[in-house]
Amino acid sequence: MCTFVVENIKHMKMETNRIILRPWRDSDAEVLYKWASDPDVGPRAGWAPHKSVEESLEIIRTVFNDALHTWAIVLKETGQPIGAMGYGPSCECDLPAREGEPLIGYWVAKPYWNQGICTEALRLMLDHIRETTDIKSLISGHFVDNPASGRVMEKCGFVPTGETCIDANQYQGANRPIRVLRLVIKTNIDKMIACCGINCEKCEARIATMKNDDKMRVEVAKKWCEMNHTDQITPESINCTGCRVEGIKFYFCSHMCEVHKCVTAKGYETCGDCPDKNTCKKVGAIWENCAEAKENLEAMRYREEAIECVKDHVLQIHKQIYAKYEGDFDRIYTEGYNSKSYTGRVIEPGKIYELSYLECTCPKVKCGQRNHPQQCECSRQSILYILSQLEPDSQFDVRIENTILRGSDRCTFRIMRLSRIQCQACLSIVEA
Repeated sequence: MCTFVVENIKHMKMETNRIILRPWRDSDAEVLYKWASDPDVGPRAGWAPHKSVEESLEIIRTVFNDALHTWAIVLKETGQPIGAMGYGPSCECDLPAREGEPLIGYWVAKPYWNQGICTEALRLMLDHIRETTDIKSLISGHFVDNPASGRVMEKCGFVPTGETCIDANQYQGANRPIRVLRLVIKTNIDKMIACCGINCEKCEARIATMKNDDKMRVEVAKKWCEMNHTDQITPESINCTGCRVEGIKFYFCSHMCEVHKCVTAKGYETCGDCPDKNTCKKVGAIWENCAEAKENLEAMRYREEAIECVKDHVLQIHKQIYAKYEGDFDRIYTEGYNSKSYTGRVIEPGKIYELSYLECTCPKVKCGQRNHPQQCECSRQSILYILSQLEPDSQFDVRIENTILRGSDRCTFRIMRLSRIQCQACLSIVEA
């Protein structure tokens, strides 16, 4: 659509091996006109082609230099801008943004389409957003007649809201529907756990929705029809962002699921809040076939308590150690975690680690309030939380090896780095 700007970070520069994001300069006017005068670029993104170098200079001095969160995408090989990107307030666009929710937009010159440059640039900007703001979600969209932009958005984590709109403020926008998508930057991971405890991130319908994979929708619809002895589940109905998160829902989950209806009627978040959960036949049938669902709800119960316990003092200690060893986990677990109360060990460099506490550190256990081995889940959740704060773009698995409450002489946890998460917020307005 268009580029948006907010706070002033005049000297901000971000880079990868291939590109740099930096503020626009007056000296960029000629090259901006070269790319922005192309009739195949601007109209796709909702703005008119530039008509002169003077107009491009004016754009740099106003739209691109309102101080802010708009950057030139500079190709290192040439040292020249090849596009623009940014985010900010809703401006004059008519997308259905939430209160305070920024919109996002960018473009890249036609000779550089299909080279992944937009994705690379957005990853840089989203890293910046995560590190410097408390933005919780972003909204954007693409003209329906420019589906390539939509594919890039969804590939990078944006989810269709199910809405379309017309924005006459956009160039040639009066009769061109815009498909609206949203990206949640900081989602409460518990929200991905359904009412019954099933992890929606593993749900085939959600995966097909996130990937916008029509072939997978066909496969899922066929499979679910067979499982439920019906012919009413169509590929078109396989659209869902999750049971308890905002966005489009699979009709069965939102209107027919007895567990969902029961939880909603009782005013609970999940079945885990219900005192009758262990005798409930509705959710019991699910737990019989998916033990993980019950475990997920148990983990949720401890997660909030764990975060509250470590978010201040303990987290700061781990952040200091992380900074001291520059994020090198191998050194952290050999040199940083080495004291009288806890020790670290590298099992597999770069991947698997072990953390042992020589005494139980749980305040509620130490003061005698609790002594059941289930309480060790709280410690596991606290480690997961700390890791998520140290490396938001990484995925970890933490497993309880042994604990004092289970009869061992120490509490030992195994930490496994699973993979780097691809930045979930990469949006392309123009990348054919």
